Amino acid sequence: MAKTARDAYRDARVLAEFFHDVVTVGADELEKFLERQEKRRYLRKSIQRLVARGFLRKEGATLAPTARGHALFRRYIPPPSPNMTPISQGKWHFISFDIPVKRTTARVALTRLLRARGFIPFQRSVWAGPHQLAADVWEFIVDHDLAAFCAPMIVEIVEGGDSLKRRFARARAHRNH
Repeated sequence: MAKTARDAYRDARVLAEFFHDVVTVGADELEKFLERQEKRRYLRKSIQRLVARGFLRKEGATLAPTARGHALFRRYIPPPSPNMTPISQGKWHFISFDIPVKRTTARVALTRLLRARGFIPFQRSVWAGPHQLAADVWEFIVDHDLAAFCAPMIVEIVEGGDSLKRRFARARAHRNH
């Protein structure tokens, strides 16, 4: 089990990079992957938990991500973004949401997904991003019936835009470390 939330997130990201686009993984390939990892004991335990929770399916000596597993792994892998609108063009992409308290789990999952896609909190339930919302964010919103609670915006003028640019630069530097 991961020692901290940061360790758990790192393990999830490492496993997502390995499993996100495969159909099946043989035992030999999995062992080679784990040998290259520093925290292989924790990763093995994480794999066991993913199997127990139905994100991975064990078939003999192979592991295969289930549909739920692919959806989980997509959350940790930023998609290629050919349609990014750079901040330098003066466009800001915001999403505002007011998700009811009884749907807290979905709200937390949405904020994690936004953060993974490069968005940062502007206010408590208003997030800003340097590019359009990715397709998987929209899939998540639709799949969890959150569309009625979310409002995307493209904004040209933001009070404090320079400080927002600095926050993006710090967030980007933090993610790359």
